[in-house]
Amino acid sequence: MFEYHSNIPFIANADVNTVIKRDKEYGASWKLRGGVGAFMMIARKWDRIEKEAKERGWDIFKVLEEEHMDPKLTIDDIRDLRRYLLLLDAEMCQRGYGPLPEFNRDDINHIEKEFDDAAAPVDQTGV
Repeated sequence: MFEYHSNIPFIANADVNTVIKRDKEYGASWKLRGGVGAFMMIARKWDRIEKEAKERGWDIFKVLEEEHMDPKLTIDDIRDLRRYLLLLDAEMCQRGYGPLPEFNRDDINHIEKEFDDAAAPVDQTGV
């Protein structure tokens, strides 16, 4: 397991909570103007990310590192883009345009065990 895998459950959970909260607040405004409007919401986020990456030789890690020191909110655009795509995927499944992703409880149990193992305190005493 890669170290960043331990962040994935927190990110996914935050996305679900944020999407539900914003839908309650804004009434699913992301799709209010139909498919073209929904596409434009997604494209606008990508355009912002692309602009910042292009200015730094397409190195997204460099963008995030530099903005860590001087925030321009690219991380917010990345998170918003991911959430819009999550909404689009959910809407696609709701309309019957594609099946829900397969959910295998055994896979989740395995991932949870790996996560628990990765999150376990490390013995730094050298014993």
